Amino acid sequence: MTEPDLAELGKRAAEFADELTTTLRSVLPDAPQYVAHVRGKGRKPHIAVMALNPDTRQAVPAVLTIAGAPRIDLHARYYCWWDRDHDYLAVDNSRIAIHAHNSSEPLFRHEYERAQQSYPPGAHLHVHAHRDESAYLMLIADRHRPAERNAHRTSSFPRMADLHFPVGGHRFRPCLEEILYGLIEEYGVDTVDHTWSDTLRNSIRQWRIRQLRAAVRDEPDTAADLLRSLGYAVHVPEHAPRASFTSGIDRL
Repeated sequence: MTEPDLAELGKRAAEFADELTTTLRSVLPDAPQYVAHVRGKGRKPHIAVMALNPDTRQAVPAVLTIAGAPRIDLHARYYCWWDRDHDYLAVDNSRIAIHAHNSSEPLFRHEYERAQQSYPPGAHLHVHAHRDESAYLMLIADRHRPAERNAHRTSSFPRMADLHFPVGGHRFRPCLEEILYGLIEEYGVDTVDHTWSDTLRNSIRQWRIRQLRAAVRDEPDTAADLLRSLGYAVHVPEHAPRASFTSGIDRL
């Protein structure tokens, strides 16, 4: 990648980081600042977007309080690159993990891998809990399938946290704002003021619009057919883009 390309990618990632900072600081009393910085070397470095301690440059969580006391740590990290057409910033992988404050073990985590095309699904949820029936079924499954299918296990004994729960695929996975909205509603997390729901709803709407645009780029013929059914006149350009079945809607 040329230096100008990397500079432009860094600029767009910085805008994304600023959006996250603005949104979270409009909702939470003491949200950290999200920044974009280059990670890795070689032919394909990545632009990482995360909250950093300004002194140590180490990743830090957003600390959510309940009745003024710190109770929940929200860790969010994104690694970004260009989309397939080199037009838009895309998330190559992301991890959003919810911890009890100062606990190393998450309560649950949302993860996304853009390159993942089969199983486990690219967008998935891990729940860190225990249920005897779940572990028993996983043991049975492990005995009756190739060993490589169990390579993702974090221990010799299956744990519920090893399960990958699909959550909407590459295009329709939940965003950070949806997860934060749920934490506020379910746990009574402290917010800046009563406008927090409007802020998050607007951010969620903008996320879904961006994802809808990306889905239309994946399947332009399907989008055109639907618009025609609604009475729109759709002109097919001479060099119409082809559907990209590897980029979104047909992937787990």
